[in-house]
Amino acid sequence: MMQTSTLRSHPRKYRVVLPIALAVFLLALSPIFLSAANASSVSPVEKLTSFSYTHNFPHPSAKLPAGAAKGCPSSTQCVYVADSIGGVQVFEGSTLLTSIPVPLTSSDPQSCPVSAYYAYGKILLADPCGNFGAGEIRVLNPATNGWEAPITSSGGAPAFMVLNQKNNWLYITNFGYGSVTVINSAGVVEGVINTCGALPEFLDYDSVSGLVFVGNRENIHTDTGCVDVINGLTAETPILHSYPVIDLLTVTGVAVNQATGNVYINDAFQNNEQGVVYEYSSTGKFIQGIAPPTGSFELWGSVYDPEAKAVYVTSPDTLNLTTGILSEQGFAFYITSGNSVSGRAFLGLGPEAGCYDPAVVSVFFPNFQNIVGSAVSIVTTIPGIISNHVTNVNYVGVVEGFGCAAS
Repeated sequence: MMQTSTLRSHPRKYRVVLPIALAVFLLALSPIFLSAANASSVSPVEKLTSFSYTHNFPHPSAKLPAGAAKGCPSSTQCVYVADSIGGVQVFEGSTLLTSIPVPLTSSDPQSCPVSAYYAYGKILLADPCGNFGAGEIRVLNPATNGWEAPITSSGGAPAFMVLNQKNNWLYITNFGYGSVTVINSAGVVEGVINTCGALPEFLDYDSVSGLVFVGNRENIHTDTGCVDVINGLTAETPILHSYPVIDLLTVTGVAVNQATGNVYINDAFQNNEQGVVYEYSSTGKFIQGIAPPTGSFELWGSVYDPEAKAVYVTSPDTLNLTTGILSEQGFAFYITSGNSVSGRAFLGLGPEAGCYDPAVVSVFFPNFQNIVGSAVSIVTTIPGIISNHVTNVNYVGVVEGFGCAAS
């Protein structure tokens, strides 16, 4: 797998390739290697739906630490990190327990999971390369570490997921297809929702109102980003309204502060590409724009921490404002329910999303960059001293981490 320099001076480049091109590539099983120049500069979903993946079956093997456990102990929770080489990494706190490859076959020979989510007692991996490029949800039983039959009704290029606990439906964004697929616990489609933009990616759910908020990179009418507000309890006519972010350039992370119900929407390109976080009410009322700490560059994914009642935001890179040099070491910061902004917690290379693990009261940030020293970064949630509580945990084998989920 190709390595990249830790410093670069070119901006993040975006590209959109029609989903049908992905299917053609995958059907041909023609591997295309990502260039080093763009390896850290594109969203994980956009990157993986733009290219055929770089390996066929069997999956490359990885050596585990001596005495490593084979699965997550039933007495605790574990974190499952989606690994774009086709599998999942299982952590108990800061300890890597095992690496589980997706079983590839001649009838389903490609895998590039981009996110993980815990629902229906299973670990679900959104895999846009699976099912010959049609996309599917891989299903892992955390009790046995065994793979079950995938969910093929997830829609094209599945990206991220959220469970509406009021109706037990799973909402799946279809990146590049302009839709959200809603399925139930049996994998049956309850509805397909057309979104305001063609590139829905990150989404979140308000546990009080039952509303689902879906960020779209581009609005099909204005060529700017927008957010759909979905009535999570109704599959037939779910869109309550859509609204653009003020002066929006591109929507990335979306997170609901469950303590206040307010929605935090990342705009990666505002403020000379340093990014801005916009705060909205659940009804779409604009509240304010929040500037990130100095040195951010193109804000990406977000995750809510219920212990701190704060929203964490990732900056995949760090920009030196004096020299203009862009370092691929990213960082995270949080915004409290009172809208105080923390300092930077430096992570690994290219962190783009995260998940909260209540078992160790920590937020995990998988790092996408695939070079020696890249790791899962764990930010212990102690408000006010965030920068002093970062632990990097080395992966086993060659991995490129995207989204993660706690069981």
